[in-house]
Amino acid sequence: MSVIPELNELRQEARELEKQLQEVKKTLKEKVEQRNKLVEQIRAISKGIAENRKQRDESNAQVKKLKEEINKMISELNSLRNELRTRDALRNRLKAKFKMSEEEAKKRLSQLEWRLVTEPHNPKEEALIVNEIERLRSIITSYDKLSTTTEKEKEIRDKMVEMKDKITELRNKRSLLIQSSDAYHKKILELRSTRENLIKDLEKIRNEIQELVKQKNDLFMKLVEKDAKAYLLMSSLRAQKDFTRERKLKEELEIKSKIA
Repeated sequence: MSVIPELNELRQEARELEKQLQEVKKTLKEKVEQRNKLVEQIRAISKGIAENRKQRDESNAQVKKLKEEINKMISELNSLRNELRTRDALRNRLKAKFKMSEEEAKKRLSQLEWRLVTEPHNPKEEALIVNEIERLRSIITSYDKLSTTTEKEKEIRDKMVEMKDKITELRNKRSLLIQSSDAYHKKILELRSTRENLIKDLEKIRNEIQELVKQKNDLFMKLVEKDAKAYLLMSSLRAQKDFTRERKLKEELEIKSKIA
């Protein structure tokens, strides 16, 4: 009956293995839950990154559109400014050409017209005065043509003021959008950093799970081996018991046969 102590020892070892196996399974279950939780967190963060990226890209697109609109208005503003400069240059050229301003020409014309009708002149003097009057009238006509553009120049200047105000408004709007885009980008970087750390944690837990699965399989195989050995010992023990019972029965039959 020497197998009984060995069988008891195998059973004790099997119980210890079973206990270890259950502890490993419990730890494995906890690690799997942690892994699943991390996976969900990473998915949620990835979604947040995508949403912030979308908002950032939309802001950048609006910034680009506003920049194009601002540049277009600045170009128009420069064209209007150049037009005013051209008009001013023309006015200055006329002053330089006639060597007098419009006011001076009108004053001189009035004096000559008065002299022509109030003072006696010989034909030569009268001809000179008439020629000068015609020249002054031509000068005044030229200035009048410029004067007719004064209203147009006022419209241009008013439009330039409006455009400057609009450009300032668009620039302020663009500045706010740039700030918004920067905020979205900063959030993306923060989320990426958090995700990277979680991925590292996930990789660590996955390695731990692999190790626990290996431990579980090893313990299970050891338990199977112990059970197999125990089964063989039990079979051997039963065989011994059966052999002893048969031998005892045979001996009893032999004794009864001798007595008879």
